[in-house]
Amino acid sequence: MRPKTQRAYRRTMHSYSLGFGFRPPYQLLVDADFCLEASKQKIDMATELENTFQEPTKTFITECSIQELRKQQGPAAAGANGLARKFERRRCPHTHQPIASADCVAQVIGPENKYNYCVGSQNVELRNKLREIPGIPMFYVKSHMIIMEMMSKKSKEAIKKLEQEKMLPSAKENEKLKSAKMIASTKEEEPKKKKKTKGVNPLACKKSTKIPPPPPKKRKRELEEKEKKKKAKKEEDEEKEPSVIEPTPEKQEDTGADDTEEKKKKRRRRKKTKKTDAEQQVTPNPEENSSNNNNDVEEQ
Repeated sequence: MRPKTQRAYRRTMHSYSLGFGFRPPYQLLVDADFCLEASKQKIDMATELENTFQEPTKTFITECSIQELRKQQGPAAAGANGLARKFERRRCPHTHQPIASADCVAQVIGPENKYNYCVGSQNVELRNKLREIPGIPMFYVKSHMIIMEMMSKKSKEAIKKLEQEKMLPSAKENEKLKSAKMIASTKEEEPKKKKKTKGVNPLACKKSTKIPPPPPKKRKRELEEKEKKKKAKKEEDEEKEPSVIEPTPEKQEDTGADDTEEKKKKRRRRKKTKKTDAEQQVTPNPEENSSNNNNDVEEQ
């Protein structure tokens, strides 16, 4: 068996264990057709069941299916009887009046599969009938292997309902919630203080700069006309005022010559003051010279 199929079988049994409470060792209920097909294809039941379920198992067979195998003849029937003797017997209410193995298996399982049986059968009608009951894993023999069927729609829907119920509160919790609500209703509700509506923080807001609206078209025309009048008045005033007498180039030359003469005089005065200062520093005082001469005579 491929490892991919083994993983798929493990997932299906894990979902059955979570949703419907299947636990190892799994209980396998087998009918007469399954035993006949296994003996024809010469399957080693112990190894194949371990490969499919990957957990310890217990195989059961009913009295009705054993009696059906005894009636049949041939080498396949002999092998099937040998397999049936190895399995544990499941009691059924048809010991005195046996019925068909498929009908017996359907009655043992019932409408709910109370004992969590995994059914092995080659009868297609029985498998279609059991698919309508949620929580019944089924398997059959094909090409020298035991193949497990995937989970049916009814069982998937039942698992979803169980998950939703787990999310809801239980009966005890509902009672506690009801009692808590009754207590809360008896208590007087304190009046809630209304919160004052506060305005916007002025520091957090930018001051809106008001843009003056554009002047209308009539106003523009009036302003243009006023500007034109002002310009016309200015031009008229300029024409009426006497023209300023501009100096001739000869006078400009005279003024330039006067400026140069004054500058020369200032320079001469500065030179004179500098010379006088220098002479005063060089010439000694006459009193100091006379005192120096007298000192020289006394020393002689």
